Amino acid sequence: MIALLVGLVLSAYNLSLMTSTTGRADGMGAAFADSQRNYADRRVQPAPPAPPAPTCAEPAPPVLYSVVKYREGEEATLRANLAEPLLAYYAGKQPSLSAVLIERKNASSKDVNVRLFFADGTETSYLWPSTHSQDGMWTPPEMMTP
Repeated sequence: MIALLVGLVLSAYNLSLMTSTTGRADGMGAAFADSQRNYADRRVQPAPPAPPAPTCAEPAPPVLYSVVKYREGEEATLRANLAEPLLAYYAGKQPSLSAVLIERKNASSKDVNVRLFFADGTETSYLWPSTHSQDGMWTPPEMMTP
């Protein structure tokens, strides 16, 4: 009987050792997992990304003048009546306007040759104010009245 009681006490002691060891092992595993999780977590929240830089408006295409001799006030007239309306009309259209050349080879000529260069490599040319003109202003072809 004593042997049975000693065996029972030893088995109870063994059971308590096993449960405390298992609890310690579970606790150690949980602590290890927590330390890894803490290591991977961010301590400082990153700053929100900066807003995208504002896009600049596309610069107006250059207007080049190649006039042999300007008459009185002619340069201002060409700018106000031809170049500015022309650039305003082609702003945002496709293919986009790359450059404008306004030229007059002969000083006695009344008209200037207007050459439009587009981004896709095409070119258009006409005489102004003989064409594309209404009341001395540049007018798009579809807005011309007969």
